[in-house]
Order: sequence, then C-alpha cells, then structure tokens
Amino acid sequence: MQGRKYLLIGLALLFIFLVTWTFSDFLRSRKAKARKPEPEVVKHTLATDQERHVGVGKKVEGQPVIQVAQDGFPTGQNTPEGAACDFARAFIDASIALFKQVCLRPSGGNELNKELQKFINAIIEEMKNESEKPKNGRTGPKKIGKCFAARHLSLNGPASYGYAVWGFLDVMFVDVGTYLHDGTQYLNRTLIVKDNDNKWYVHPCPGISPLLSAGLNEETDSEIDFTEHYQISEKFSSE
Repeated sequence: MQGRKYLLIGLALLFIFLVTWTFSDFLRSRKAKARKPEPEVVKHTLATDQERHVGVGKKVEGQPVIQVAQDGFPTGQNTPEGAACDFARAFIDASIALFKQVCLRPSGGNELNKELQKFINAIIEEMKNESEKPKNGRTGPKKIGKCFAARHLSLNGPASYGYAVWGFLDVMFVDVGTYLHDGTQYLNRTLIVKDNDNKWYVHPCPGISPLLSAGLNEETDSEIDFTEHYQISEKFSSE
C-alpha cells in the first residue's frame, strides 16, 4: 500500500510538471511576438492542374507512398496531409459525414469540450445550409489549390501535453490552400493529431485548446510542397 501511495504521488507530480512546462511554452510563444494574422494563400502560387500531377508515379527511394484523390491532392487518414485535405473536402462538398470522420475526439476539460461541441454543431448546421444551395451560390471553398508538407510545431509543449494527457502519438500542422467560390484564395492552417489508433485527425478549432496548439499561428509560412516528401501513387483514390 505504501508503494502504491508513492507511485500515485509520483504520477501526480509528473502530470503537474508536464502541464506547467507546456503552459510555460504557451506563454513564451505569446510573448515572443505579436500574434500573426492567418497566412494568406496569395503569398504562394497555387498549383495548376498540370503542376499538381507532376509527381504522380515518380519513385523516390526512401520516401513513403501517398494516396491522392481525383483532384491530385492527398486523401486518407494514414498521413497528416491526407487528413488535412479531406477536412478541406468536407467543406467543399458540404459533407457532414466526412467532417465528423476526420475530426479529433474531445480532448479537453468539460467546459472546453462543451465549447468545442458548440462550435462543431454550428459548423454542421452551416454545412446543412450550404448543401441546400446550388454550387454557384455557395460562399465557402470550391477546390483545393495547394497542400504543403506537414510540419511539427516549434514548441515541444503541445506534443508532450498531447501524449501525457490524451495519449496522442504526434502533433503537427498542415497548410492547405483553397480557391473560394467568390474567386478569392484562402490558406487554412490545420492542426493535425495522430491518435492512438495510428490515424490522423483534425482539431476543428485549435484556439479552444491552447495547450495543444501553442505557437501554431506564430509558425513561419510553409514552403515545401507535399510532393517533395512522398512518392505519389499512380492510382487515384475514388473516395
């Protein structure tokens, strides 16, 4: 019994240390510089139909194979880029099923989870409204134009917090550029988490989880295209 008591005390102290360290990382990131605005796609050149298929079938030794959809961009939850692009497709197609599939499980206290669920419900309601409109009358994203390679956050806190508290295997982010129906461009900085089922999921509202997303919007603009990190499968996914 005495040994068990000391074990519980040790685990409690470890948890306090990890949370304190992660929160300190978060505070340092906030003080380092003023919060940058969301990155704009206009800073980058979006891929043309021809350019995005240049890497198809190209074999590069040592690089993993990635599955792409008919639009030429990653798909599937076996890669962070695939999950990020599927998240964008959920809005493009107003697909509630796809949105729910790629969304991360609740990972916060009761109040945070309530706020997250409220946010998710609002997104679902908006998707229902969008799905009832003709495509030329929609206001959201029309198609994907660019997918950058996934990157780890500069701060160690989010990954340590995610692993210690929620059992997450990794925390990264992916910048995905889209063309909107009104002709403008938008770059979505997507927080991606690898859960303990080895699948990648999107946190739909990173700001609700500051310990998991510390420093996300302070990261520099992405520059490396996903095609530089993978071999592109010759077969397109029908999903």
